[in-house]
Amino acid sequence: MSNILSDEEFEKMLEEIDNEPSSDEPQEEEIEDSGSEEEIEEIEESEEIEEEETEESEETEEEEESVEEESIEEESKEESQDETEEGGSDEEVNEESGLTDAEEARADEMNIDYDEYKKLKEFYSKVTGEFKANGKIVKGFDDPDKLIQAQQMAYGYSKKMAKFNQYKPYLKALQENELLDDSKLNLLIEAYKGKPEAIKQLIENAKLDPQEIDFEEVDSSNYTPDNHLPNKYETELDNLIEISKDLGIDDKVEKELSTNWDTESLTELLENPQIKEDFIKHIEVGVYDAVLDKIESKKALDRFGLYNKKPFIEQYKEAATELEQELLAQLEEQEKQTQVRNEPTEEEIQAEIARIKAEQEYKKKIAQKAKKAESNKRKVATKVRKSKPKRETIDFDPLNMSDEEVEKYLSML
Repeated sequence: MSNILSDEEFEKMLEEIDNEPSSDEPQEEEIEDSGSEEEIEEIEESEEIEEEETEESEETEEEEESVEEESIEEESKEESQDETEEGGSDEEVNEESGLTDAEEARADEMNIDYDEYKKLKEFYSKVTGEFKANGKIVKGFDDPDKLIQAQQMAYGYSKKMAKFNQYKPYLKALQENELLDDSKLNLLIEAYKGKPEAIKQLIENAKLDPQEIDFEEVDSSNYTPDNHLPNKYETELDNLIEISKDLGIDDKVEKELSTNWDTESLTELLENPQIKEDFIKHIEVGVYDAVLDKIESKKALDRFGLYNKKPFIEQYKEAATELEQELLAQLEEQEKQTQVRNEPTEEEIQAEIARIKAEQEYKKKIAQKAKKAESNKRKVATKVRKSKPKRETIDFDPLNMSDEEVEKYLSML
């Protein structure tokens, strides 16, 4: 054999063999041969492809999750929209408080309860809104100083009108006798004071001849002038019509008093200030017509004529009382129905259970996908850490090996 090793080369080769790592342990060192490098590149390329596929899978899962989230959001929006349509929008009045959401927020900022805020709101609306005065629609007050001034004038006006009402019968008498004239009134005053010229003027105006008057036969000691002043009922009626005229309801008042109100009822109306106040208020707000309808219903059911025989004012009081009781009963029933509506129905409970289950299923699905993605990542990491290819080992027996086998063994070192 031409390629027999020397003893030194043989010992050196044995040392190198002893220094080689065992075939049972994973190889951490780099492989120098070109074939192994190509295998590593192929593995790395396959790992990159797997990573890309994993990323694409994760992106697909994220897109699916996003679609599901959007779907849930849309369903939630639809549910909230349905609730909004049923309960009203944010700007609509809440049934419980009687205020909008914005008004409730303002009430909270002002640190007052909702009932107090509602009272303030109603007060503001009435004061600043339009109202009827002197038969005309006028704008309300937006300046508190003007409101105070109007109140001061109103208090003064009420006192003055109370005094003025004392003289209204006299003014009415003068008006009816065409004496609201400066010259006529002054003439009567001067004649009353005994001024001869005034007395003579009165005689001439009356076309009387003093010589034809037998003063001895005329007994003036028992003379009592006729009463030309209106009675208290006429005065009260005039006041009532005047007040109704300021409110723009004078036509309605005059028509009702002249048609439905009998003498006994009209007398009680004019004598009682509270009844007058209620009468005017009822016509102004429209309650009067509702009471009239109730009166007609009661008359239609009056078999024995007991109700029809009563004075109109008694009929009105009875009908108004019954109508008030009916309205209170309706309000109580509405309140009960509102409480019932606020309690969830069986359908609403089942719908809420279904919603909770769907939400739980969704969260469970998301958790499973997250777990799956984490598992994929761990698999990729495991592949990267896999053992590198092992070298082919050949039992070395130089005495029984041919030259080719020795060369092949040496090339593998």
